[in-house]
Amino acid sequence: NGDHTYTITPTLGLNAVGEGTCVVTALVAPVAISGLSCVQADPCGTSVLATWTNSETYDTVEVFLDGALHEVLVGTDTQAVIELGTAGSHLMNVRGVRQDMASPMVSCGVFTLPNSGSPPPTGFTAITSPDSCEVTLSWTPQATYSSLDLYVDGALLQMLPGSAGGGLYALPSGGAHTLELVATDECGAALAPVTASVNCHAWFLRGDPNADGQRDVSDVIFGLNAVFGGGAAPSCADAADSNDDGLIDVTDAIHALQFIFGSGSPVAPFETCGGDETADTLDCGAYGSCP
Repeated sequence: NGDHTYTITPTLGLNAVGEGTCVVTALVAPVAISGLSCVQADPCGTSVLATWTNSETYDTVEVFLDGALHEVLVGTDTQAVIELGTAGSHLMNVRGVRQDMASPMVSCGVFTLPNSGSPPPTGFTAITSPDSCEVTLSWTPQATYSSLDLYVDGALLQMLPGSAGGGLYALPSGGAHTLELVATDECGAALAPVTASVNCHAWFLRGDPNADGQRDVSDVIFGLNAVFGGGAAPSCADAADSNDDGLIDVTDAIHALQFIFGSGSPVAPFETCGGDETADTLDCGAYGSCP
């Protein structure tokens, strides 16, 4: 490259008879870059790190993305972080420029995943204890998660580390519940929830509708007010069903009075907290005097 001067000198015999000169400017296209590499710079984004080796000294380096000029760099640069804008497949081309002449293009294909490409956990199962409101949960992670949130009926029950794979959890009350496990991926995106349904029976003491842990006349009054006087309904219907016939009526008050005054027989669970072993339509939503 550069300017070159050529001189022509004619001769006649042994004598020069004059000379002529001309200047020629030679331009040769620059050599292409080498070793172009393109890798995703941020697993949570759509930027790509491009690196290469300059084969000679360029004035500028041009980067093309999907056929359009994307960025013009200093001629000594050998790397650049290029924001693709969208996830998916893209084509990157790089060339050197010297004296307004461009080297051949060198290309690399790049592919980036969207931020929420991680799959949610699988195998979400829930097994309830037969006589309590504790549930054993298990699941299988399908990616690396930053955190896990466990919901019961739409309310947050517990925040878990992303590495968790299950455990024993206490439900807030008896009855049917819907559990949801929501994983958050490493990029901060909440993944689709996985769900399970459970039905638990809270522990209680039969004949204790006011749930104070004692069986006495106050329970009879509480039960009769609920049946006849418009009083508050028991939070644990099974505890109010003193005779375990599946109904809450005046016969429960009679049964409770017979036991209190020494002529009746209690129905389990009575001595210690437990669940209802009789199949009926009553349930125990909450009972605060049992663990």
